[in-house]
Amino acid sequence: MPWTWEKLERSYVCNREVLKFFRHRKRLSQQQLCDESGVSVRVVSKAEAGTTIATNSIDKLATALSLPNQEVFPEDLVTFPVELTKLIVGATHSHKERLMDVVGHLIDPDAVFRIAGNPKKIPFAGTHRGGRGYRRALTKFFQIFEIPKDFDHSTAFEYFPKGTDVVLWGTAYYHLIDGDSPAEKIEQRKRFRFRRGLLYAFDDHFDIGRSETVVAKAAEVLGSEVYDPLEDSRVK
Repeated sequence: MPWTWEKLERSYVCNREVLKFFRHRKRLSQQQLCDESGVSVRVVSKAEAGTTIATNSIDKLATALSLPNQEVFPEDLVTFPVELTKLIVGATHSHKERLMDVVGHLIDPDAVFRIAGNPKKIPFAGTHRGGRGYRRALTKFFQIFEIPKDFDHSTAFEYFPKGTDVVLWGTAYYHLIDGDSPAEKIEQRKRFRFRRGLLYAFDDHFDIGRSETVVAKAAEVLGSEVYDPLEDSRVK
């Protein structure tokens, strides 16, 4: 599958961990990958050492690493999913519902965002499609909660890559926007899935029972105002 990036450099640094993951998934040795791709052992060794190789070699490696129902794209081999995930997480905490203004270029236009929970009890829960859908979900979230100023997202989470997927584990703290409520501790697990260098799927899992309790408390504190998950406007 050819590259989709409009402007290509003559060479790129491969993500060696991603390359090794796809090679091991297909149960290929370096020599077997060379045989299937037509790329020399020297080039494969350079790629898995994280050094620069030619763009056309990356294209050949991606084709050789693909499975019938799981295609590998050349962009996947030069993407660094953990770094992209950290950028998106950082933008969420710094820019809140405006994160798309900052990292929208990293999001597939057709990306699917799944947030755990019952939308009738957690207004921002459900499946949201595209950047606009996720922005609406974040707007609902940040109209109920805010992030404590002393919360450091850069040290709160651990990141576990698997190919072009990244799982985030950790504990986040939020408090109601009334400003008087103590911060609530919420255990989180998020999965970020990248394809062609873009986030195309996101799953957000957390302590649903605890979150429902906090949202119910928010309805009391904030005068029973909640957000209809199916609408863009506030309802009572």
